[in-house]
Amino acid sequence: MVDKWNRKTLDFITLALHPVFPTAWHGTWFQDGLGEVSISKHAVSHKGHCNNSHGTKYLLLDRDKNCFVCLIFTPRHENILQYKESYCGKDDNLDSVCGGFTANFPLHTIVKVSGHPIPCPFQGPYFFSYTNETLEECDEPRSEIHACADKSRFIFSYRQCRHLPHQTHDIQLTFQCMATWYDGGRILYGKFTGLGRPDKDRMYRCFKYSFYGTRGDMSMSQDATCRGLSTPQVGMNTFSLEHRKEEWPRPSCTFPDWLKLAGGWRDVAGRQRIVVEANGEELALQDLVHPDFLHPGEVTPETRLRARCLDIVDTSGPADLQTSNFLTFATNDSCVSSYRCIRLKQRAARVFEMYIGAATEDTYLACEKSFFAESEKHVFFPHVSQAVTCPLTGVYSYVQKVGDCSGALNIGCQLQTEMQLHATCRARQQSEEILQCLQTWTEEGRLHVITARPGNAFAPADCLVFEDTVKGYTLTGEVTCGGGGIMIMNQPIDFIVTTPKKICEKPSSYQPTPGSDIGNERTHRDDVTSTPRSGLQPAGDSPPEVPKVRVINNSNTRTCPSCFILLCAVLAFALHQR
Repeated sequence: MVDKWNRKTLDFITLALHPVFPTAWHGTWFQDGLGEVSISKHAVSHKGHCNNSHGTKYLLLDRDKNCFVCLIFTPRHENILQYKESYCGKDDNLDSVCGGFTANFPLHTIVKVSGHPIPCPFQGPYFFSYTNETLEECDEPRSEIHACADKSRFIFSYRQCRHLPHQTHDIQLTFQCMATWYDGGRILYGKFTGLGRPDKDRMYRCFKYSFYGTRGDMSMSQDATCRGLSTPQVGMNTFSLEHRKEEWPRPSCTFPDWLKLAGGWRDVAGRQRIVVEANGEELALQDLVHPDFLHPGEVTPETRLRARCLDIVDTSGPADLQTSNFLTFATNDSCVSSYRCIRLKQRAARVFEMYIGAATEDTYLACEKSFFAESEKHVFFPHVSQAVTCPLTGVYSYVQKVGDCSGALNIGCQLQTEMQLHATCRARQQSEEILQCLQTWTEEGRLHVITARPGNAFAPADCLVFEDTVKGYTLTGEVTCGGGGIMIMNQPIDFIVTTPKKICEKPSSYQPTPGSDIGNERTHRDDVTSTPRSGLQPAGDSPPEVPKVRVINNSNTRTCPSCFILLCAVLAFALHQR
């Protein structure tokens, strides 16, 4: 038993003393010819466990072969690592094993599989000619590079050459940029997608490139490594590029100042975001995919449409509630460019609707009514919004239009910025939902309120619409406004609301701090009752005395690594003496 404890303790101490790989390297990578490579805290799959290190030199023990190997890493980008690998031998001295490299040792390149793409180093449409394994230039007809809405992508549209009918083909490949760095020249690394690139060995490629004025040269590696690239003009696969000026109209106007909001705008459903770029000349419509949208630090938005402002066709309405049509040159997520009219309609100081017209090549007709016949309404408000005072303060009764639930709607009674929905159904289920008011405006006699659950400013919201009736209001999560996302007892909000039973007695002026978790839907059965919210007491009752509790905050505790290792060593020695 003691020997077992000794072995476990010594193994633990050995592991604690082992050097670790940087956290940024942890994850799954791809290497040509080897496949997926996993880097963890102490090991590299296919290579071994870390035994010693100095700087970017790592001595690994291959337990299967019972030998030591040295890896010398060169970090190129957060998505790219390059390394050289020694022979595997019995020598366990880091300086000795890592000192035996020569220029003949190959340089391996690995790319992070889950890495976020980057903006490509060149933008806009190009003509290009190319050479492949035949080393003959294919320049007639000229091939094309198409710009995409997402600046991390572009399309290679290869054309079959008349004088090389069997060696060239008509094919389109989408390329996504993953990393750039400088190593005796400018290097671009990325991946192809599309027909003809089914596996990762053929997907990843490395380019050496140079651009001068409206022209450029590139050479491409034969495989997923970056070996064999000498200059941008020399290689088995080369490209000669020429920018197509006439295909990319220059912006000649800017979008309105109120649209240039730091942090951008989000739609009610939480699926899209608008960001104004290039000094107000460009508008980017981005798709935001859940669940990353719930963690804004991790989100990687994909641009669905990028539009350059060419002309302000017309503007109507008062200065603070304008409707404007903008002629734009837009590129979509399929990398197709055309003229489109974008209509922006202000509903409040921080709420607007956007409509995107159909694609056309006729700039004079783009903003005509017929081009908006199939356009969807999208309602946007600031990406980060503070809560506002809810309208129609009071206590109401409601019943569902469809369903068997009814209950009470308290607006601004406990917090001026919140609504509380209490529901009871025939199955004796009960629920309480708390919603925070973010934006309000009136449109055609109907009151609109954008609401969301407190505690997460980036979660999907709802667009609630109050409409007057003889006995009170109807309350609906309006789908055309982006509503219907918040469910009450598995049903969207669609209520008949009566006039107030009573007025709120003492609404609190307290405003929750951004990001505070106020509450979510709670479901009860039978005689289960709700607990009053913290900080709110029934009128006339004194709050009960709360015993003082000593809280120890472990989150700020600092552990001395050397002390911990020493403690383990002492424990191991004591067990050995027994």
